[in-house]
Amino acid sequence: MSILKLIVSLYQVNNTVQFIIVSTVQYCTVTFYLLSVLSSGIKQYHLINTLKNWADAQTYCRQYHVDLAMIESATENQEVLNILLENPTAAWIGLYRQPYRWSDGSNSTFRRWDSNQPSGGTEFCASQRSNYYWNDVPCEMKKQFRKSKMQIIM
Repeated sequence: MSILKLIVSLYQVNNTVQFIIVSTVQYCTVTFYLLSVLSSGIKQYHLINTLKNWADAQTYCRQYHVDLAMIESATENQEVLNILLENPTAAWIGLYRQPYRWSDGSNSTFRRWDSNQPSGGTEFCASQRSNYYWNDVPCEMKKQFRKSKMQIIM
């Protein structure tokens, strides 16, 4: 069973789940509900709803041998934004702590922080807003979102 079919099955069991699945090595983007899975060198983003904090989102992704999404260019950032614009929200990305690194431990060279961000303090995890820019937020934050259909961008 492919990871996409497995996630679709989970979505059908629990309509409150929302993830983005990105597919180039194997990464996963769960934002407040953005799950990305990378495979075969091509990134594809899919949106799925759920209430998860950053650590739980990462754990979920890693159960399926992927990790939170790494956005490494303006083009990739725009692809994620296109999905967020259809369902206005914010989404977890794999960026965390200070200095900021990707959840796989690699350095972050591309960043798209919003004005006055990162604001620091106890906000160590990053999310992408539907305005194109990134925000640092408390890692334990959970957000509720409306139910929506599984979205797949190929």
